[in-house]
This record gives sequence, C-alpha cells and structure tokens, in this order.
Amino acid sequence: MPQTKQTAPDALRTDRLSAVQYAMLDLIDSFQKQEQTLAEPPHRDEPLHWERVHLASSARIAKDMAVKRGCDPELAAIACSLHDIGRVVTGKQSGHAPAGEQPARELLQKLELFTEEEIRLISKAVAHHSDKDLIGPPLEEIVKDADVVDCYEYGLELPRPEQKQRYLRYLRETFGDSSEHPAQSQTVAAAHDAAQIQAAAGAKIPADTAPRGLSRCLTLLKLLGADDAKVIDPKQVVTEPWVSFKCRYGCSYYGKSLCCPPHTPSAAETREILDCYSTAILFYRKEAGQITTMAHKAMRQLFLDGYYKAAAFGSGHCTLCEKCALTHCRFPNEATPSMEACGIDVLATAKNCGYDACSTSHGEEFFHFFGLVLVE
Repeated sequence: MPQTKQTAPDALRTDRLSAVQYAMLDLIDSFQKQEQTLAEPPHRDEPLHWERVHLASSARIAKDMAVKRGCDPELAAIACSLHDIGRVVTGKQSGHAPAGEQPARELLQKLELFTEEEIRLISKAVAHHSDKDLIGPPLEEIVKDADVVDCYEYGLELPRPEQKQRYLRYLRETFGDSSEHPAQSQTVAAAHDAAQIQAAAGAKIPADTAPRGLSRCLTLLKLLGADDAKVIDPKQVVTEPWVSFKCRYGCSYYGKSLCCPPHTPSAAETREILDCYSTAILFYRKEAGQITTMAHKAMRQLFLDGYYKAAAFGSGHCTLCEKCALTHCRFPNEATPSMEACGIDVLATAKNCGYDACSTSHGEEFFHFFGLVLVE
C-alpha cells in the first residue's frame, strides 16, 4: 500500500523512536563539540550528560505508563525523548518547555516519519510539559508524570507541590493503596513521607524505604557532569593551616561571603569534622563551574537515601547571591563551602586518592576542579 499523508509506513514505525533518540543525541553532541571549542563555554543550567540520560530513561517510563493508561506507547516515548529539547537548545531551565515546541516540530518534520497530526500532538506535549499544575490531554499528562518520576528516581528535587502530587499519584497507580495489599500501602506511605521530607528537609528516611547506596550517588555525579568520582577514606583528605593563609592573601573573595574564610571552619575544625566520617566521595571535573551544585545535589540524594550525616564541599566562591549579607545566609539549604575555604589541601588530597591535579590536551594544560561529599 502506498504511503499517504495520514499514515507512516509500518516498516518505519518500528524504528521511529530510535530515529528520534539518535537525532536528539546528535543534536546534543553538536552543542557539546561547539562549546568545547570556546574559551568560555556558555553556562548550562543542566549538563549535557544529564540531557542524554534523562531523554532515554524518561522515555522508558513514559512507554510503560502509556501501556497502563491505554495510550500509544510509541508516541509517549517519542514525546518524552524530545521534552527537554528547549533546554538543550537554550541551555536555560526557565521557559524551556515552550521554547522546545518549534525545535521539536522541526526535528520531527526533518525525519519525515510522522504525520502532521502526530507532530502537532508531540510538539504540544513538549511545549506544556512544565505545566505540572494543569491537566492536559493524555499524551501531555504522561510526559509530565514520566518527567517527574525519572527526576525523583535519580535523586533530584521535586520542589513544587504539584510535582510531589504527581509522583504520589504514580505510586498509587503502580502499587495501589488498597487495604487488601498492606505491603503496597506501606510503600506508598513511605514514598509520601519521603516527598514530605523533600519539602521540609526533615529527619532521616529509613534505609529500607530508599536503599540507593553509594553506587547511585557515583552514577548521579557522573550524570551531572563529573569526569570521575570514587569512594575514599576521609583520612586521605589533607588539611593544612596554610590553605586559609593563601585565601587571605591570594583571593579577592576573602571575607566577602559566609562560605569563605574567616567565616568557614579552620583546618583543625575541618579535620575534626572529617574524623566523624568513615566514608567520602571525591569527584572532579575538567571544566570550571557546577562543582558546588553537583556536590550539593549528591549530598542531598545521600540524605534522602538515609545517610543523614551527609555533608558537601564544593569548589570556588559562593555564587548564590550577588553580594553576601554576611550577617545571615539567605539560602542556608543550598550554601556549600569550597574545600579550600575549609582548609583542605585540594591538590594533595587529589594525589592521595590517585588523581592528577591537571591534564594536557592539544598542548594546553588544564587544572581539574574537585568536590567532596562526606557519607555516614
């Protein structure tokens, strides 16, 4: 039967999801190659490593949701594969959903595998997937829910109430909450407690509700952009009094932030803190920026996984405020001091743990940037 404008050939339909995902990966690769040639790459709210993984894992969740809800699993997975294309193109989280409508439409049209109606449905799902507080058509609802579930299961935040409600609804849909299934009811209740803790940053989650472990934290760090991460003994972390001296007489940010000396712990105090822990995770990135954010996200995931003593050290000065109030922190739940601000000899610590402090590429030498997460 010849192809019509309304129906794509069956032989192509089986490969359409792969075609879209390959096209998205090519798009991401092109941005990465372009930005690597720049002396000062543009800031991205989420690293391209995460965009690659999130598009694939959220698509798998969307496909399963569609089967349960009686929707087209192929279109659901394709829409989820494309849902963050706006952020890939702009690098910005704010407004990325509507910004993705036209790029998604153009990508689908270029592939020549979809009808105009399918392109309309998918691009609209992309454009509205951030409207988590609104109920839309079935395809849009699946993309919204799969996005929330995938982010939560990678240990990322669900800061808005409507996101938490979507996750809880997904749990009820998956496990049910009937009194005939008490074990399943407990699972939903435990997840509800976890969501509430996310909102309030309250007490420790029992280990049996989210036994993610250190391996998940290592995976998350790499997804967020770390070039490597490893579990170390806190005794391998070197603290020296001279580090704060270098801050005082070598850094223009000295005394300008509560995350910088003299407001941060001394080397001796940091040593006492390190000695309270049996395990730590050291990671590095070849590019500046994002280290502190990555350390904070990893610490938060560990907390949600039951490691209630988890603590983090980033790299460089605090950028949460343009000017620190110095009398009180405006963002105490996000503020993270750097390793050097707390008297840690970063280069000696890296060497102790088998890392080189710098690398050479095309004749140029690049320093590595390190972060540290304490685990107990």
